[in-house]
Amino acid sequence: MSLLPPKGPYAVSTLTLEIPGGKFAKNLIRSPFRYKNDPSKVDPFGFQTTLVTLFYPTALKEGVKSDKLSSPALGKPLSWLNEPRLKSIEGLLRYGNLSRYLAYPAVFILPFQAKLPYGSDGPVATESPSLLTPDHQEIESPADTAPPSAKPNTDLFPVGVFSHGMAGTRTTYSSYLSELASHGMIIASVEHRDGSATYTQVKKKDDDGKIIEQDRLYTKFDDLEFDQKENGEETTVWDMRKSQVNLRKIEMLEALDVLHQLNEGNGDQLAQDSTRSFDNEQAKLSQWKSRLDMENVWALGHSYGGATSIEILRDEKAPFTHAVVLDPWLEAIPKAGEGAPLKRPLYVINSEGFTIWRKHFGWLRELVNESNEQTGRGWLATITKTKHTDFSDFPFLMPRFFKPAAGVEAPQAAETLSVFSRASRLQFIDRFDKSDLGMPVRDERAGEVEAKDLGQGGFVVWHPLKSAPSASL
Repeated sequence: MSLLPPKGPYAVSTLTLEIPGGKFAKNLIRSPFRYKNDPSKVDPFGFQTTLVTLFYPTALKEGVKSDKLSSPALGKPLSWLNEPRLKSIEGLLRYGNLSRYLAYPAVFILPFQAKLPYGSDGPVATESPSLLTPDHQEIESPADTAPPSAKPNTDLFPVGVFSHGMAGTRTTYSSYLSELASHGMIIASVEHRDGSATYTQVKKKDDDGKIIEQDRLYTKFDDLEFDQKENGEETTVWDMRKSQVNLRKIEMLEALDVLHQLNEGNGDQLAQDSTRSFDNEQAKLSQWKSRLDMENVWALGHSYGGATSIEILRDEKAPFTHAVVLDPWLEAIPKAGEGAPLKRPLYVINSEGFTIWRKHFGWLRELVNESNEQTGRGWLATITKTKHTDFSDFPFLMPRFFKPAAGVEAPQAAETLSVFSRASRLQFIDRFDKSDLGMPVRDERAGEVEAKDLGQGGFVVWHPLKSAPSASL
């Protein structure tokens, strides 16, 4: 099976930039970790560069329901796996505690040659982002229910920064991100250099302007040495996770700064600074000026990226105004009441696998409650009979390995994708309504989470909050 082309009215393009650190990177505190047997004592959680792939609308299709493009031919499609691909496969095997010598046999199993089903380096769409709803109806004005600071500007493209999960990369969630882009949204997908990516390559310029490359595979706690704590306690894997989250937040802020630079008209300078080559004559980054809604900036993420997005909402100085997160993994961050309070809206879509993880789901409900009590906005929902990996591209590329449990009637991957992409984009434009999700919605039943059984697949379960938002939220 292959990746599906996005269904929205816009054709989609990608563009990859890698630029040196800016104003946020200098605030990163050095971690107490270093790689074992590394005489240079490099900080494995030090900032390297900002590496992002932009998913964005490039032109309206000739027909809203047609896959044919009305734009000029775009550049070559981006590879789904980071290159060199054998390194990416080796990183995946390392994450799964499998021998690197399986990398070559894995070529015949994993989506080795997979390409994203759209071109690259296209110009940003010239049309106004007016075709955003599931039935492609125009939006006339922001919803009256939104406070002034949360109302989207319908003349500008909504924007977000996406943070990937453990063993992910900036392209692992391309189905979700391209679907958002096909409905008129611009997403900067970060590739984290905290050791959580299966494999990433850092490209920097030395003092002479020559590009030097550094490979980094998935990093484990056992790969590291660390300084002794002042109180004599042992350093644990959770200290490592804290250092990772600190770096991840900086990388999200730097990615957001890339969007700011584009919106301020500095696209040509970004093209010049980037160590990843692309066709700027075709992309015309200078034409992105004043096209993005930088007053309403979304943090997005899955799993570890969901936790990162929640943490960045806690930072009052961070310019993110809301977050949509998918199956956030919360063990790496403070619980509700332990960290800074969540004073910005948080919207969460869970898989059933994470919802029936009862202790973890209790932590999640408390966080969403905290956000809802502070802002009067937010929601928490679960898609029944889904798994943690269903938010990624894996069910499309490897359906035999990521199929539903035997005997379980679960929604197909495309149907699941449609639900959480619809929920995300409708929330982006403040037009969210449960009836528009394209899947039956029901309220959580008493005791079903505790019983670890949410019933048959193909439903969205709506979870109650302490201070329930209005029906339009």
